[in-house]
Amino acid sequence: MKNLLILLITTALLSGCFGGRQPVTNIAAIQAGLAEKEALNKHKTSLKTSLDPAEQLSFRLDYARLLIKDKRLPEAERLLNALRKKEKIAAQAYPLLAEVYELEDKWPRALIAWQESVRLSPEPGKKLTARLARAALRCKKYETADNIYKHWLTIKENKGGRLHITALNNLGFSYLLQKNYPLAKQYLAQALALDPLNKKAAANRALLLKLQN
Repeated sequence: MKNLLILLITTALLSGCFGGRQPVTNIAAIQAGLAEKEALNKHKTSLKTSLDPAEQLSFRLDYARLLIKDKRLPEAERLLNALRKKEKIAAQAYPLLAEVYELEDKWPRALIAWQESVRLSPEPGKKLTARLARAALRCKKYETADNIYKHWLTIKENKGGRLHITALNNLGFSYLLQKNYPLAKQYLAQALALDPLNKKAAANRALLLKLQN
């Protein structure tokens, strides 16, 4: 900073020596600007070091979510591939990574990421297992998807409810993809018996009838 001030003063003196109306450099303003910049840099450094390791990981996860929202998928993929190796946040990183792979149409990788998400979750719920089943269907891993839907059917509190109907419809669709039309017809009929106005089950049954004819 001292050398810069000497240079500025010298420039100002020389400009005065050569005559003409040259602007006079405001040394005080320059000093204030440099001091402000230095203070800002110190503040940024302080902010970085003020976060403990757990907060830094949480911040990086939030940044990954922002990258996904902005469709900056290669950056998000690189960041999440690093974060999934951190034991403390792996369970949070894998679902985000799976979403990135889906958006990039990398379904085999998405399937693996969803499998890890379920494995690391203490109690994987419907939302998580549904994403795994969806990826399994896209990868033609029908047994994986079917096992999830059949498990939903065993949950007593959902008997006859929305999840139960969804499981029946999804099983019907899975067997339709496998060209096991009798089983597809059976499950879709059960879904429509519980909810005659279910649009997805009705559409799947219409597709089944078309394929059979």
